[in-house]
Amino acid sequence: MRHKIRPLVTVIENGEIKLPLPLNTHLVRSRLIRAGISGLGDAVREFRGRIYARGLVGIIATQDVQVQILPKAGIADDAIASGLLLHRMLAFDHRVKSDIRAGSDNLGSKTTFDAIIEIIARRVMSGLNIGVPRRYYPSSEEMQTIRGRLDLQHLARRAFSAEVKVLVHYVPLQERNSLSELIKAVLLFLKAQARSPTTRRLIESCLTLLHQIPDRRLDRSWVAQVKTTPFEHQWEWLVDMANTFVESKGPSPVMAGEIDGFSILFSLHNLFERALKDRLTEATSSLDFTVRKNRSIGHLLVNQADLLPATRLEPDFTFETGGKIILIGDAKWKVSDKHFQREDAFQMISYMAHASVNSGAIFHPDRAVETCELDTFKVSDSTKYIYRIRISPDSLFSKDGMTVSKLLEQLKMAFQTILAPSTIVTS
Repeated sequence: MRHKIRPLVTVIENGEIKLPLPLNTHLVRSRLIRAGISGLGDAVREFRGRIYARGLVGIIATQDVQVQILPKAGIADDAIASGLLLHRMLAFDHRVKSDIRAGSDNLGSKTTFDAIIEIIARRVMSGLNIGVPRRYYPSSEEMQTIRGRLDLQHLARRAFSAEVKVLVHYVPLQERNSLSELIKAVLLFLKAQARSPTTRRLIESCLTLLHQIPDRRLDRSWVAQVKTTPFEHQWEWLVDMANTFVESKGPSPVMAGEIDGFSILFSLHNLFERALKDRLTEATSSLDFTVRKNRSIGHLLVNQADLLPATRLEPDFTFETGGKIILIGDAKWKVSDKHFQREDAFQMISYMAHASVNSGAIFHPDRAVETCELDTFKVSDSTKYIYRIRISPDSLFSKDGMTVSKLLEQLKMAFQTILAPSTIVTS
């Protein structure tokens, strides 16, 4: 059977999705918008007959076209550099987390679309090499030896036979179960989307290990019912991903038939924040404070009608010593300019005032810096300071030991500068 190759469209985050002329129709645009709906938000928006990528990255596929949305890698919209950056960033996402070592960022002729699918397939292969998931599953069989529970009603109704066989019901440990069927369904689904022969061969190798499992089509009617047991936690990420695939599949309320589409989308802010947490913890390990993520510091408002708190304050990071907050941190995946955006400054000042601290740090990605740079801003008519730490995303998401060590050293120096007046002890 000849594999259908759909056109591939590449777009940088927040850019216009320029469809080939024959496909630039209202129907195709509607399918892309619908396939781009996810729990993280809508990946595609329409404005005056044109469609644009929003603040998510990843891949969207419909029966007409495949779209890869890449992060901004710097000043220029460089699709190759953006693809490599996204490839590194995915190492910090639980769904496609993989060990992307230094030097393995050369994708060759693969698109980012195929790179993501290959990462998923390699992680599945790693799990299958340990063993296909097995579960105790009810089974019925006629046999000459008694095994399990006899079906006495069936035995009483059967005709006399020289061959002595009885119907028994038992629960053997077997590979054929709902989780194994889901794994195979995901692999078959990804194989239909893959463009690279290498990626398709890798998926076929996985399918060989599941040859005894029946084929099933991914469908929300049964995928949503698949749950992992405490002994199958290593497959939770794939169950989550299967659910994201079927979220955007199914009948349209305004169009006849099924619109076949799916998306694998990532929040750049979430990936940036997750990587920051890891690097900040490493950089401050020798300093006398700890880093906590998403700690609530109270509420900004109180409803006077019922005296219930409202507007919860939850910065991305709090830096604490002896249980006391000494610095507030917040991550912003947005291009930093000469000045802060008003809403970012207002938010940080609210955090600082409520936590009674004099220092706050906002982290921005900036590919123009080598590792990281520190900018200092004083809040007018006060003793409070807001620091902007511009971090190179290439260094932040790097797997090269020397690059990471240099970044960690620069981050440590930045914190020593910020907290110089505070009681900070190095080991």
